[in-house]
Amino acid sequence: MDSLSESNQEKNLPVGDGTLLLVVTDDPGLLATIAELVSGLGYAAVTALGRAEAEQRLAAGPYALIITAIVAIEGVGDMAFLAAIKATNPEAGIIVVADRPERYSFVDLMSHGAPCCVCLPLRHDELAAKISRVLHEKQLHRAHRDELQTQTVLNGLLMLSIENCPFPEMLERFLVLITSFPRLGLKPQGAVLLVDEHDPQKLVMAAQHNLAPQLLQSCAEVPFGRCLCGRAAASGELLFVSHVDERHENRFADMPEHGHYCVPIKAAGGQLLGVFTLYLPGNFVKRLAVEETLRAVAAALAGIIRHQRITRTVAESEARYQAISDAAMDGIVMMDARGRISFVNPAAERLFGYPASELIGHALHALLAASPPVLNYQPALAPFFATGLGKTMGRTIEVQGRHRDGHALPVELSISSLRHNDTWQAVAIIRDISERKRHEAEKEKLNHELLQAYKMEAIGTLAGGIAHDFNNLLTAILGFSELVKDDLPEESQAHADLEKVIGAGKRARDLTRQILAFSRQSEQEKMPVKMQLILKEALKLLRASIPSTIAIGQDVEPDCPSVLADPGQLHQIIMNLCTNAYQAMKATGGTLTVGLRPVRLDQATVEGMVGLNPGEFVQLTVADSGTGVPPEVAARIFEPFFTTKPQGEGTGMGLAIVHGIVAELGGAVQVISSPGQGAEFQVFFPVAPGFESDQTQPDSDGGHHGHEQILLVDDEGSVLEISTRNLTRFGYTVTARTSSTEALAAFRARPDKFDLVLTDQAMPNMTGMDMAREILKIRAVPIILMTGFADAATSGLAKAAGISEVLAKPVELNDLTKAIRRHLRE
Repeated sequence: MDSLSESNQEKNLPVGDGTLLLVVTDDPGLLATIAELVSGLGYAAVTALGRAEAEQRLAAGPYALIITAIVAIEGVGDMAFLAAIKATNPEAGIIVVADRPERYSFVDLMSHGAPCCVCLPLRHDELAAKISRVLHEKQLHRAHRDELQTQTVLNGLLMLSIENCPFPEMLERFLVLITSFPRLGLKPQGAVLLVDEHDPQKLVMAAQHNLAPQLLQSCAEVPFGRCLCGRAAASGELLFVSHVDERHENRFADMPEHGHYCVPIKAAGGQLLGVFTLYLPGNFVKRLAVEETLRAVAAALAGIIRHQRITRTVAESEARYQAISDAAMDGIVMMDARGRISFVNPAAERLFGYPASELIGHALHALLAASPPVLNYQPALAPFFATGLGKTMGRTIEVQGRHRDGHALPVELSISSLRHNDTWQAVAIIRDISERKRHEAEKEKLNHELLQAYKMEAIGTLAGGIAHDFNNLLTAILGFSELVKDDLPEESQAHADLEKVIGAGKRARDLTRQILAFSRQSEQEKMPVKMQLILKEALKLLRASIPSTIAIGQDVEPDCPSVLADPGQLHQIIMNLCTNAYQAMKATGGTLTVGLRPVRLDQATVEGMVGLNPGEFVQLTVADSGTGVPPEVAARIFEPFFTTKPQGEGTGMGLAIVHGIVAELGGAVQVISSPGQGAEFQVFFPVAPGFESDQTQPDSDGGHHGHEQILLVDDEGSVLEISTRNLTRFGYTVTARTSSTEALAAFRARPDKFDLVLTDQAMPNMTGMDMAREILKIRAVPIILMTGFADAATSGLAKAAGISEVLAKPVELNDLTKAIRRHLRE
């Protein structure tokens, strides 16, 4: 029998092919007989003669079937040897050969995994049947065990999928689960790589378990066709590798020997979702049962991945929708197929003052106050829910909403249709337009005030142009009238008549100056002024000129700060406002109240006052107890030439002049009145901080006569004539020219002849200022410029050009001779 044992060893039969049998006995004859019978049945048999060889053969297993005559194994008890077989080959079937049937009990054999017993002498057919039955039972057992194992893995995977954990964590726990089943024979290492959502030809690592640190970066992204996972992804087929070879492109130095199962993860329609790779021991033998389990697991994992992605997409969509809905400034309301509210966002809750719990289930029109679109709301629901169409669909309409506390609020309503669950539903976007309505009202008010300001400015410009030409006429009228008057006896009627003509001319001059002041085209001398002093003098004058039926009340704070203004203009403002108040009470009598106090205006207060900025002001108040001012009159009260007085009793310029002067000073004026309640005018003057008012002393001159040479230039012949005659009467020698170019030529011809130049500004070919610049290039000489537009810009330019003084037309002869003497003395 030694030769038979050696023969079996020489055959070097493969271990673990599923049908390898081991025959064990101490009897060489019996061993040869059993081996011959097994070989005759077509099975590969390994023999073991004696205990030592049996232990060696058992350790080299596994075997599909072991046939043993345990009674013949020396030194080892019958059942103890069976226990040794089960310890080394737990999956093997066992057939016991006994010399007599009663030697072993069936219970003992079953408890040790040997349900079959064959008695000697052996019969070929009986042994063949026993072998066939045991192998078949083992095959069924293995199949059932593999199926149970697969189902256990799948159940574990499904349990993972329903747990509330992040998707990457679920994949990592899947790797731990599948590598923890001993029967699969896997190493506790692996990774899951999914197809990149942005690049369908690339895998990205989604989870890993015990992966070598050197691979974490190189396997983070794997193109299709590269390394084992990329090859499995490209082919779509399970890939088995028993050891590290050239296909391991992502390998590193001293990488331990191992194998791989790379399993594609495919959706039901064949779409590749990714690959999972599992590590195998170095001596792992490819097994069909393991591969079937892995394919089943891959199919289940594909379903879970698809479900996770759909769930994630839905969750992201819902979260995005919720975030947009919550962040929306407009109210969003949805109606179901019954016309009831099914959803409201936080903005709608804030808008109407209701919590969502009180709105859900109610009709949308319950939120809206009665208005024509809402009254027609209910009848329009039936056709809308039938067709999804309606007159208001896709349009924006304005309606009056109703807040929970009952107050109405203007809203903009836009309704769109939505098809959901085979029914038409509606989505309403509701916008609160209260603030917009308020801004529109304010804008309309400001536009009206701006239009009024433009109109005033246009009228002022027109009036200024007329006043300029009128100044020249008045200069001639007053000048020639005074010449004639001086030549007539004072007791004559003609002298008296000319006095009246001159008086009318002076009133016309004053009216012209008012027009220029309104149009901001006249230059006034501004200085720090205490208004309370001007007000005191004006009220004294006023008291003497109005009847005793009108009482004058004063509320003047003595410590009001100074304002920067022309004293004459301030006096004019006070007199015009008080005169206006007196005329409002002329027929009935009443009380005229004048007040003066310092105030501070903030941004909210000055918003309704055009051109006014926040700051410190002195407020002048002039109020009457008359009949008041109707709104339609108040809207036009500051327009030039607008008056409600009978013809001949007013020019309509008084309040217009007040408006123009106050605006020029950087202030504002407003009227507060209602019919039957009197009227109050409030004027705000900017404070000039740190100044005290000056008392300007009149210029004293012992006389106005002279003997100097004057070059007089004016393109208006009448003005030139009267000016020449008047200056000649005062002893001056006058050279008159109607052209600025001729006057310049005369000065160039004899520059030492003239002691002073008196010129008009507005002349053709060359203005008086340009002529003055040329004259001053020749010789320094005093130059007085006369103009109908004596504004700040003109004065500034004249000073820069070297002109001594600017006088506003028409110039009184006394003022003109004072200016001439002043500059000749200098």
